[in-house]
Amino acid sequence: RRILAISALRLIPTKSAEHALINTIKNDPQPDVRLAAIKTFQDRPMTVAARDALVSIVKSWPDDMLATTALNILAEAIDIYPELVQLLRVATFVAPSAASRQQAQSLLDDR
Repeated sequence: RRILAISALRLIPTKSAEHALINTIKNDPQPDVRLAAIKTFQDRPMTVAARDALVSIVKSWPDDMLATTALNILAEAIDIYPELVQLLRVATFVAPSAASRQQAQSLLDDR
């Protein structure tokens, strides 16, 4: 039920909905709920606060699914935030798994 509630917030274009999603990304103990919150930013504007929350997931790399999903969403925002290219470059070297490093390289190659 929590995942459905989080997913529904993608349709609510308010700052309070964004704040709830970012709080979930940063603090929820359940990875599947955090993943649902991360995925909402496929359908929401990439604000500075959203960008920063997703960048923090990539930098801390709590697990491959969370971090690679955040990385994929951030890659779509490179036109808005060109500095994200550097994050992709770093991920090609420091991501913990070979698959994650390949994914980061693929995102770079697509640019």
